[in-house]
Amino acid sequence: HISGGHMDTFKENLETMTIQFNAYDDSSNDDKIDTIGTALMSLFDWCTLSITGYSAIVCERVFNQSFHNDEEDVWQYVIQYRIIAQKS
Repeated sequence: HISGGHMDTFKENLETMTIQFNAYDDSSNDDKIDTIGTALMSLFDWCTLSITGYSAIVCERVFNQSFHNDEEDVWQYVIQYRIIAQKS
């Protein structure tokens, strides 16, 4: 899931986007989903992104949570990042 908007500063036009990862696992415990969450965070925390037409400024994790989704009987990991990018 990606959402976003823009903000103007005195000299720059910045786009703010949110990207959300949802991972699911139907194991009997949370070991596998925690491994998946850790791998995603290792990859994306403060990474340098390539976005055509933009210079990435910030990729910041703003939310993460793992839990058992009782309704679907699966483990779920939700991770959200805020990306602030400047038009090139």
